[in-house]
Amino acid sequence: MNMYLPLRPYMKAAAYGAETMEQMRSVGWKIGQLFTPTPPGQYLAFVPIKSGLAYLHWALEKGSIDALQKEEGKAFDGARQTLRLYDVSWIQFNGTNAHSFFDIDVNGLWGRYYWKTDRIERYFLAETGFRLRDGRYRALARSETVFMDRAHRSGQTSMRGMYVGGRFERIIPVENIFDAPIYERVHTSWSGSLAEDLTISYFADEPKPDAAARLQEYLKNLHAAAEPLGLHFQQGSEKSAAKPNLVHAHDIGSAPAAAKLAKKSKAPLVLTLHASERERAALRGRELDPAAVKQEAEALALADWVITAHSDTRNQILADGLVPEDRVVILPDLFQGVLPKAFDPGDVKKRYHLNPARPMALFSGEISHAAGADLLMTAMEHVCGVHPEAQLVFAGNGPLRSELESRAHRSAFGERIRFVGHVARDEFMDLLAACDFVIIPARTWQDEGLAHLALENGKSVLTTHQARISCVNHGQNGLVVYDNPGSVIWGLQEMFHNPMGNGHSFARHNSNMPQSLDNLAIELCVLYNNILKTANGGAQ
Repeated sequence: MNMYLPLRPYMKAAAYGAETMEQMRSVGWKIGQLFTPTPPGQYLAFVPIKSGLAYLHWALEKGSIDALQKEEGKAFDGARQTLRLYDVSWIQFNGTNAHSFFDIDVNGLWGRYYWKTDRIERYFLAETGFRLRDGRYRALARSETVFMDRAHRSGQTSMRGMYVGGRFERIIPVENIFDAPIYERVHTSWSGSLAEDLTISYFADEPKPDAAARLQEYLKNLHAAAEPLGLHFQQGSEKSAAKPNLVHAHDIGSAPAAAKLAKKSKAPLVLTLHASERERAALRGRELDPAAVKQEAEALALADWVITAHSDTRNQILADGLVPEDRVVILPDLFQGVLPKAFDPGDVKKRYHLNPARPMALFSGEISHAAGADLLMTAMEHVCGVHPEAQLVFAGNGPLRSELESRAHRSAFGERIRFVGHVARDEFMDLLAACDFVIIPARTWQDEGLAHLALENGKSVLTTHQARISCVNHGQNGLVVYDNPGSVIWGLQEMFHNPMGNGHSFARHNSNMPQSLDNLAIELCVLYNNILKTANGGAQ
């Protein structure tokens, strides 16, 4: 009973009901200090506490040390007791193949050590034993493998998701999980409100032939995506097969004809302004066309509702006072009514002080060990030595950025390797368009979003088997190598010499298919529903 005497004050406090969470922690701590459990046999425990700090504690049996001393004989004279820590990140450790190791001198049959390190996002394993004078190390106990994590959120993100439909009775891929409010509105806005399907008469008479063909193709795909949601589209005319519930004009030129049908059918008129005259003039570097400005204003005045692609156009319309604020809405626009200027990859390379005429590879994502950034740097240093034109851009940040950037700066090829950090989406798309291929040299599983985006934009992909990216077919739209320097070097050399025309052909075919049309069809259906509720005197 005497052994429990030191605990009686704490037990008494608990008995009187004075315990709190903090007091209980204190009681537990004091019990642990008084009665430290002694595990049987010898052991070495390796416990991460927080980013950059771990706790090691060990116990050795004197008999084990005596047996080792007898075995080694005179070679044991002068032996030093040590903790040896191995970097075993993403390997099967066999005792000799660690990336690196280092020793910490310790003493005693049992003890503890707090280890501070800046080597984060790596796997470590520890051994305790003796380092002999001839350099050999004899381990007596080994810890489990532990992962030293980072102190902040990972830079690797994925915004893909999936919506499993109620009314839809289908599964819809979601490109951006931040579109979740769309689906919430679906449940609240559609509950019992779409008992019947809707008929939409649409007008699309873009005067420019090139834009007209693209607009018709865009609407064809959008309408196909909306059909399962109960929306039925028909070409707008006075002789429409069915009376429309709503009329939708997709260009200002067709607004008068659309307004005439809407009035006849007593249906609301929606006008989508894919690009305003001010936007067209700014992009093409010309003066405003007064006739086009007038035509645009007249079309806006006819519309009951106006759809714009972004807030700048909406603010412009509101500033002109042509449409009430509550009748101008923003929907993502996958069709661009303005043809972009000719893209020059050389201009993008010049921004980062790279040679505009030479090939460029792109790495995008977290610059970390798991992502294989260090593996890529090692391989690139070799490739630059044998390929005088090879260039590489690292887009993103991560724990290895400063280390690899310093390596690049010290190497003879630093002017051909650039670290640009996190970039805005438009700038990233420019980098993607300017590169010859994308590299995903990961040591572990990776999300397929970047690979899909690269292929959709006509770029082949070099990746690893360990990344498990299923959309990359070796020898067709990219290369799949192993996560070791020799294999990555081979892949880089092959890609720089031949960025795989077949991959480009495959990607161009897929890039012609509009993206996220399911999401846009849902938004459009919700908007039509709200417009009809408002037109019928219901709440918006």
